[in-house]
Amino acid sequence: TPVVTSGKGSIDVEGDQVAITPDEEFHGILTATYKVRDDTEDPARDATGEIRVTVRGKPEAPSAPRVAEVGDGIVDLNFTPGVDNGARITGYRVTSASGPPVSQECASTSCTITGLTNDVEYTFQVIAINEVGESEPSAPSATARPDVRPETPGAPSARTMERNNLDLL
Repeated sequence: TPVVTSGKGSIDVEGDQVAITPDEEFHGILTATYKVRDDTEDPARDATGEIRVTVRGKPEAPSAPRVAEVGDGIVDLNFTPGVDNGARITGYRVTSASGPPVSQECASTSCTITGLTNDVEYTFQVIAINEVGESEPSAPSATARPDVRPETPGAPSARTMERNNLDLL
């Protein structure tokens, strides 16, 4: 009789076919063992085999994005990926959790969000994507408000100078 020796799931044998069904929430390596007896029915001639199956799943949610920098219509974000659950993460999607709607695809865990409205507050969340599907959204980031950094003013210069009076330009 077949037995699941590691992981969570069930195993069924019908004739010469073996069906392994992982539990719905299980991801990782599922291992099952089985015995085969030949037509002589001699237990001393039993052969034991092992089946190892990699069960892939949607990735876990990344960490909440960290606001690294804000600028003119942009916000730079960084985040930590979640567990890939057996299928390589192929990309990320950052969306606004608050503020005007924003959605941007990102190839890595460092991402510059563009096209934002200056002087408007946003929070962002991120999902990871692999060939199985999409993660749940991350927790939202801290508030970010893109804006134009003013230029440094020039040094003041004197226009006229009288005793006890100075006019600056």
